[in-house]
Amino acid sequence: MGLFGTHRKPGEAHSLLIRIRLSDDAMGTSDELALVQDLGGTIAGSIDPAIGMVEGGSAGGGFATLTLKGPDADAIFDAIAPLLEPHPFRAGSEVIKHYGPEGSPAERIDLHRDG
Repeated sequence: MGLFGTHRKPGEAHSLLIRIRLSDDAMGTSDELALVQDLGGTIAGSIDPAIGMVEGGSAGGGFATLTLKGPDADAIFDAIAPLLEPHPFRAGSEVIKHYGPEGSPAERIDLHRDG
């Protein structure tokens, strides 16, 4: 359930974006992109397809982005959060949960942790 109750709209696909800040304002390094690709593979191999699926990834503008789709953005996040926990994401890295099509409510979660 979302922060202020359920955001779920029956019959509408939700999406979840994992936006990982890279070391520069362009495409990052090949090592960074390999780590993001590995994370995408780990998520794809771990998440129940009934909860969500990795739909794709992209890089540019200083971020690598993994896109997941499913019927409930909160359930997708709950399923992948343990896979994100061990990573030391840079400031600006975030998850954005979209509760339906463009223009629907969204929730941002900061992935950067100090220390």
